[in-house]
Amino acid sequence: MKDKNYYKEMFKDYPDVVDLVQFREMLGGIADSTARKLMRGGIVKHFYIRNTVKDNDKIQIKGNQKVQSS
Repeated sequence: MKDKNYYKEMFKDYPDVVDLVQFREMLGGIADSTARKLMRGGIVKHFYIRNTVKDNDKIQIKGNQKVQSS
């Protein structure tokens, strides 16, 4: 597993709160449907602002792996 600093460096160009397009880019350009499945399945903690999905300041993947976005 990578350490926190690795992910801090990897996502330094992204804001603490990202939209769906940025979230997809952060995960290597995954498809829109895949990104939405991750959110609907509870794999990624997120919250909605109006009709826009915003991800928390940390993308947290179930298990022991945490991906830092800032």
